[in-house]
Amino acid sequence: MAEEQVNQTGDQAQAGLGWRAALPDEFKEHEFVKTFQKPGDFVKAAIDIKTDREALKTQLANSIPKLKADAKPEEREAYFKALGRPDKPEEYEFEGDTLDPKSVDWARQTFYRLGIPKDLAKSIGSEFNQYQKAQIDAFKANAEKEEKAADAKLKADLGDKYPATKELATRLWNKVFAKDKDALAFLATPTREGMLLGSNPFFVRMFAELAKITGEDVSSAGSPPQDKAKEGLESFYDKSPGMFDPSKR
Repeated sequence: MAEEQVNQTGDQAQAGLGWRAALPDEFKEHEFVKTFQKPGDFVKAAIDIKTDREALKTQLANSIPKLKADAKPEEREAYFKALGRPDKPEEYEFEGDTLDPKSVDWARQTFYRLGIPKDLAKSIGSEFNQYQKAQIDAFKANAEKEEKAADAKLKADLGDKYPATKELATRLWNKVFAKDKDALAFLATPTREGMLLGSNPFFVRMFAELAKITGEDVSSAGSPPQDKAKEGLESFYDKSPGMFDPSKR
């Protein structure tokens, strides 16, 4: 009688396991297995897990592991190569019509040392060129604005003397300075705001005053010899012969 009760209890336990009753004992009470009510659900989950595992294996095979802080030189080289760094700095390519050779060489050497991929380096170069162009355009726009504002102020200050002042300044410039390369370079130097020194009201006034000293007369059709203009210039500023020479400033 007791044996029948034991068998009956065992049968009931097996029946409570449902589809898990056919599994080996080590899997029957496994927490993962117990979450499935039907064998079909378990099989589907197993297939999904296998599919995900294969996908992860493929991703890992194509992934680039993080570079260790104490990586050896050969490990660093392999890492940078996997990232897409070219074999030599000279293989970096940049686009632009006005690229500075020294800047390009610096970029190539720096990008190579840092392990920047070739495609990324090209994109960085393009972005920088656009940024630089925007800065230059803004600088030129501000210079034009400053020049117009300065000229408007000079015109307001001089009133009806403005045309004669500009004429005198232009005459002196053309007579004494126009062929002087150092003078050209000096007057083409932009101020902090971007306005050229040659457009500065101070220089316009100075040239006009110098023109008066040299004997220029805006109402006169003739003009004195160039040596007279230089003589008057030196009397106005005794260092004038070398004022535009960088070695004498």
